[in-house]
Amino acid sequence: MIDYGFFQTGSYWVYIDSTSLALDSVYVTSAKQGIVTTVATSSRPYHGYFGDYNVYLQSTYEGVQYQYSVNTENTFDYHSEIVEDKWSSPDSLKETWLMIDYFVSGQTFLESPTYTYAAVVYENQYDSLKILNDYFKNVMLFHDGKNQTQNNSPTNYYLAKNVGIIRKEILASHRVWSLVRYHIVQ
Repeated sequence: MIDYGFFQTGSYWVYIDSTSLALDSVYVTSAKQGIVTTVATSSRPYHGYFGDYNVYLQSTYEGVQYQYSVNTENTFDYHSEIVEDKWSSPDSLKETWLMIDYFVSGQTFLESPTYTYAAVVYENQYDSLKILNDYFKNVMLFHDGKNQTQNNSPTNYYLAKNVGIIRKEILASHRVWSLVRYHIVQ
């Protein structure tokens, strides 16, 4: 999970919008990592620790900020995930799950009365996938049926190992953001 979502300062991505042909530069402003300890309670019957990795990013086109949280390295029976938070200071624009470690094709994850906004489905994995003129290895495709960061539009995310998001398909508006250039520091 870390290889798909944790990047250091100096990393950047440039995407092109298929509709307007606008470019969006997204760059890491800061990154931190640590360990979070969880104590069992009546609502959370597990205890132990998990690795907590946070990346803070800025989008030049949208004028918004993002935070990617990667939770992994569990000592208890719990999932690992990459969550994207989006906000325009000081207002939060909600969040979405980009990736979870529940790799069963077509299996909805976190669909419950508590998490109806985060119905994420693992769709596919590609050894190699071509996006525009570049090939990417170890690509995972996730479908978010109600993406809060995209006005509740169903959205497909393609994440490549050691690169991050390489393509975002916002299905309600038929917009596609594709990666055209990037530099990664891990």
